[in-house]
Amino acid sequence: MDAASDAELSTFIAATLGAAVDVGDPAAVSAALVRVGQLIAKAEAEVVRIVEAEKPAVERVLGCADELRGQVETLQDGVLAIECNALRERLEASVLRAPALRERLHASQDSLMLLRCLAAVHRSLGGFETALGANDFRGAAALVAALRERDLPVLLEHPEMTRDRAATGLLDVIISEVERSESRLHEAALAAWAAAALGRTEIVIGDPTTHSAETLVLSADSSRLHMLVGALSAIGAIDGCMRKLGEAAMARLLRPAFERSHVAIRAARTEDDLAVALVVCSSAEADDDASLGISFGFSQRAAQVCEAIETVLGALHDFLAGVSGSAASEPLPGAVPSAAATLSILALGPTFWGELRRAVVEDCLLPALATEMMHARAPERPMGEMPSASRAPGASAAPIATSRGRVHAMAASVSTRVVALHERLQRRVAATSPMVAAALSAELGMLVEAAARLEARAAAMRCEEVLHDARRIIYERSADSVELPASSAPLSGMAACDAGAAGAPAAEHDGDPPAKAAGVAVAARSEAHCEVRLGALHFPRCRVSTRATRLLRLLDATLEDACACGPEGAGLLYARARDVIDLFLAAAPHRSAEVLVPHVALLLHNDARLLRHRCLTLGLQYARRLPPPIGGAGGSASFVDLAPELQALAARTFEAVLHEVQQQLFVALSGARGFVRVGEDAEAHAHASAATRQLIHHTRRLHRMALETLPRPTAMELLGRAVEAPLGSLCAQVLGLRHISDADSRALQAEVFTPLCAACDALLQPAPEDAPATGHGGADGELGDRDGRASDPNAAAEAEGGGDVYAPSLRMAKQLSRVLGADRLRHVREQWELAKLDALPARDLLALLRAIYPNADLATNPEARSFVDALAEAAAQTVTGR
Repeated sequence: MDAASDAELSTFIAATLGAAVDVGDPAAVSAALVRVGQLIAKAEAEVVRIVEAEKPAVERVLGCADELRGQVETLQDGVLAIECNALRERLEASVLRAPALRERLHASQDSLMLLRCLAAVHRSLGGFETALGANDFRGAAALVAALRERDLPVLLEHPEMTRDRAATGLLDVIISEVERSESRLHEAALAAWAAAALGRTEIVIGDPTTHSAETLVLSADSSRLHMLVGALSAIGAIDGCMRKLGEAAMARLLRPAFERSHVAIRAARTEDDLAVALVVCSSAEADDDASLGISFGFSQRAAQVCEAIETVLGALHDFLAGVSGSAASEPLPGAVPSAAATLSILALGPTFWGELRRAVVEDCLLPALATEMMHARAPERPMGEMPSASRAPGASAAPIATSRGRVHAMAASVSTRVVALHERLQRRVAATSPMVAAALSAELGMLVEAAARLEARAAAMRCEEVLHDARRIIYERSADSVELPASSAPLSGMAACDAGAAGAPAAEHDGDPPAKAAGVAVAARSEAHCEVRLGALHFPRCRVSTRATRLLRLLDATLEDACACGPEGAGLLYARARDVIDLFLAAAPHRSAEVLVPHVALLLHNDARLLRHRCLTLGLQYARRLPPPIGGAGGSASFVDLAPELQALAARTFEAVLHEVQQQLFVALSGARGFVRVGEDAEAHAHASAATRQLIHHTRRLHRMALETLPRPTAMELLGRAVEAPLGSLCAQVLGLRHISDADSRALQAEVFTPLCAACDALLQPAPEDAPATGHGGADGELGDRDGRASDPNAAAEAEGGGDVYAPSLRMAKQLSRVLGADRLRHVREQWELAKLDALPARDLLALLRAIYPNADLATNPEARSFVDALAEAAAQTVTGR
């Protein structure tokens, strides 16, 4: 055998026996072939056995096949016996009738479904009427829900209903009936809720002497409320009902308790109901309080408000917790699964909680705190009354308002009350509804925050009021004024500056007579101390506008309010007080038209000086009473930095008035036409006389207005500077004349200089208290120094009449009058040698003499020539000295 045969043999034996055999070993190969033969013999025997076992079955199958062949042959013979055309016609007719039969079947099925749906609608509507009549809101709500969610969609999709809708209107009738049923259910459920939860019943709780004005009855009948709540939830009206409950509680109970005095809210539980009533105190109790002088103050109102909130919210929580428990025990099919969970005081709605915060803070506590802030101020002084320094020596000091921190303490007490209210309500709610308590904390937390900001809000509201009042005062068009007497202290009680630090606060408010007396004693010592420190701050007697006095009262009231507040509120009010001064300064440029009316402008000048005076003292007066950091020992409260601007405003106003008055005097002086030939020309004489009279008239009117309005030193300064310019111009015009005849000299002296100088002297006479320390000029009969200065200026001023102290040109005018009225040149020389013409420079006197006297007389007369030479030498020395 070759190798290929060996390989095939080895493969065959291995595949048959499952083991490899060495084909090179004949014995092994023989043994393997024997085993293979045995396996073949065994397989043949098994095949024979199986064939023998299946032989009967095979024979039966072969018999059935013979029978089936016979039946097929018979059927074939029968088919061949039938005519083909008749068979085809019968088949075609059956095929043609099949679609029509199918359509009829479908139409019958649709009609049957429509009839069943209409029958269901009829049964539901009938059942709704029955349930609604029996007040079974739960069943009625289920029937309406079934109509809306199950039956109406089927009717709306049925083609027969939509096809005949315009003709029969059946579908519209059904829809209208369903909507009417929903509306009736909604109204009936709301009415039942109103009857159960919003009932109003007059009841008496506790003391028979009290009576309830409004009562809110909250029903707790578990046999009805669980069906009612489920129905309201199913129709989506539960939120509206809860809002109505909150509105009723707010309108009937809470707001009256916030707005009225001596009321209380009480809750009483009966077998089925929880009644919450607003109880008004008896008239006898209110009369007793009034007879004892006990007013319903801020603390009592805050306590009443917190008690009302706790009672009402606690009663509502108990009521809604009971309703939620009964409603959750048997939920309504189709209702919102969380409907029972929403029945808590949180479900009263954001409108209720927002209204609660607004009613408590905006409408009740904030106005009450503002009222207390107003009552905490020091008593206002009557208009024009000066401070304590103007009292007679030995007079007792007036009591000082000791209200430091009072508003802050009241606001802090309210915040503490609200925090305690929050904690009590949260514990009460957490006992039954922990999740509701967590959410309630957020709503009440906002109320706590609003209460904590109460003082700052009151201060901000007061700031707006201050700014509004300041604008109204500053921009008021009024020329009313009031005269203020002289004083060395500001326009408010200076004793208040140390009252807060001396321990007097609150003694006036707690009604303790010994403490009050001690506070007054401390205040008197403080006032004396302040007067010593501020004695140098003198404010002279003058007339100020009523706007300024009202503005000062507003500043004092604002700072009194700041003293009653805490740091934040005091900071706001202190800044607003400074804003009032800034507003006065900012509005001053827009009042420039007032300069055209000197009297009004002078009032503005005095107002600015008065405010400046107060700015120097306000900080010292209130710094000790203001809370830190703006007050206290190291406080920064001060108004001194505003004083320079007010001083500058006063100076600008003064200069503007002076300029306007000088322009009026110059206009009057211009009518003299240079005083040329006043003694020789009748027309020139008339013009000069008229101009002089106008100058005197304007000067006297200015004198009367200035003394009535300004402090006397300021008034004299205004008068002196006002007449200085026209007098200087008058002297310059006369000195500039080239020729002055004897008639001109007499006319100038008699018609111009003499009356004008006399009028100015009479108007500019200094009072003893405002006369300056030094003067100018010399007395008649006294020799002056060589430079023309008087040896005794005061005596010279008295001899000249004293008016030239304020108007130096008046002295020159008087000396010009002397020169013009001198009969001889010798008299002029005598006056010059006695230094009584010192106001006239040598050069001007020489020019005047040359205009009065002919040159020939001055050149031929030795005495006159020597006098002229002396004047020329003095004029040269003056030029060289410069």
